[in-house]
Amino acid sequence: MFESKIRNVLFICSLLVVVAGAILASIAANASELTTPNTFAAGEPAVAAEVNENFGAIEAAVNDNNARINALEGTGGATFQASNVIEFGTGVAVGGAGTLLRDENSVELRAEFSGLDANAAYTLWWIIFNNPEECTTGAAPALCGEGDLNPDRDGEGVNPVDRGVRNASGFITGMAGTANTTGKLKEGAFPTGPAVAGFGQLNDSVGAEIHIVVQTHGSPLVGSVDQQMTIPGAACNPACEDQFAIVFLPVPVAAP
Repeated sequence: MFESKIRNVLFICSLLVVVAGAILASIAANASELTTPNTFAAGEPAVAAEVNENFGAIEAAVNDNNARINALEGTGGATFQASNVIEFGTGVAVGGAGTLLRDENSVELRAEFSGLDANAAYTLWWIIFNNPEECTTGAAPALCGEGDLNPDRDGEGVNPVDRGVRNASGFITGMAGTANTTGKLKEGAFPTGPAVAGFGQLNDSVGAEIHIVVQTHGSPLVGSVDQQMTIPGAACNPACEDQFAIVFLPVPVAAP
């Protein structure tokens, strides 16, 4: 009885091998072909080594097809970038740097700064250029610049860049004038609400050129710190100024 049950289990396993082969074949016409080295008939004993050999063939085919699918989709996972903090307007590198993790539908920022104003409120801004190939005002190596944010850049309300400006983060510095912060932005419509400022959205998490602009709002203003950390040019004390930036170039398209 026990031997009979074992044979039935092994027979079912052999059927799963055949079914798995059919499923894999249907995934993609160019996928690697699955050929199982051993076949089994009902009522015949199955040797464990032969069953394992069949499962080994399945594993090899699945791994190969996974690599093929990743190649066809043009993705091997997320893309990680790093860039220095620069002085706004001059492009001169200063202390600090940022990293950007790009996946198929979002970007995630991590940044560290030094040389900031002491005891000051700051905002960080996503400056998004979804179609950087359409940009015309960037300073190398950046493709895009401030002029590409103009909705009337090409006249009569035409600007093919698909641009956006959105709040990325906010913080208050200590006396050392240093800070570290994070921010994440997903593709698609930006959240709504009374604290939301800006325009546009991220539509291409991989291909967009993304600039981070760092703006000081001056000393924290009691009763208005919420505005200082969420609205550009708000509650300036005594003045607001774009001090630094980080530029993340678009990810190059992989060669076919």
